[in-house]
Amino acid sequence: MDSVPAERPAQDRTQAPRVNPALARLAQRRARWQAAGVIATSVYVHFPWCLAKCPYCDFASGAIRPAEVPHTRYADALLRELEARAPALGERRLASVFFGGGTPSLWDPRQLGRVLAAVRAAFPLEEPDLEVTVECNPTSLDRAKAAALREAGVTRLSIGMQSLDAERLRFLGRLHDPEGALRAVREALLEVPRVSGDLMFGMPGQKAEDLTAEIEQVLETGVRHVSAYALTIEPGTQFGALYRKGKLKVAPEDDRMTKGGQGWGGRVGALGDGRHRRGGCRDGRPGGDRRNARHRRPGGEQGEQGEQEGVSVHRHRSSCGG
Repeated sequence: MDSVPAERPAQDRTQAPRVNPALARLAQRRARWQAAGVIATSVYVHFPWCLAKCPYCDFASGAIRPAEVPHTRYADALLRELEARAPALGERRLASVFFGGGTPSLWDPRQLGRVLAAVRAAFPLEEPDLEVTVECNPTSLDRAKAAALREAGVTRLSIGMQSLDAERLRFLGRLHDPEGALRAVREALLEVPRVSGDLMFGMPGQKAEDLTAEIEQVLETGVRHVSAYALTIEPGTQFGALYRKGKLKVAPEDDRMTKGGQGWGGRVGALGDGRHRRGGCRDGRPGGDRRNARHRRPGGEQGEQGEQEGVSVHRHRSSCGG
């Protein structure tokens, strides 16, 4: 006689969802720290050099030849500054560390690691899942560099791809090509599980469909997050000078944001896990809060560390993009 499988009991949908024990313990620890008045602090470390100054960039950075980068001397200078600032840290909890620039991926990972170790040692407490992000340029990032950064304590890489169109990359003054951008992301993912890619929109002739296609390409690599930023024309830049002289034609900023951001957002359901947000970011220069706003809580939770996993679109750049 054939046996009849027992009927499964109906699932009780009123039961509370399972809670990850590790995340629950982390939440309890944070609550205790908050109750004790421990201040969560994010640290931004600036690396002021890049291979070439992009025409849209108004960050504190300058071009340098690779052989001229003062790897050790710059690390020594930062350690002296940290030593001078250490007494003011008090009872603070280190929440995240962000190395921006410029192009921090030009820096010797051993020297970056020295600075990171000193930053961590300067705080009496730190998040058990401390996020350490380094901005990278595709021209100075490969698997070996990603592995060295991971060994130095880096947990997340933010790669300034900016575009996957060769003509638009030339317009932006970027030194890499589309395949170089994708290759850098793929090689980074072999060593560092948390990788994000930055794209820009609002360039002459660029359509919302172009941005959507590029986001899809980046997500196909397996990155955890894609940020899209509107091109902004800033004073003191090459683009700013050309724009004042009437030699650079771009759409008004509101149009660039609307056509790029909303056009992309209308198809977001087809992109990755479907989560996205639009953001208006503040000043991103050293000491500003725009860079640290990009730090994220584990699991994509928004809060003092900012962005979720998935896709986000912003009115302004929050990074130099390598």
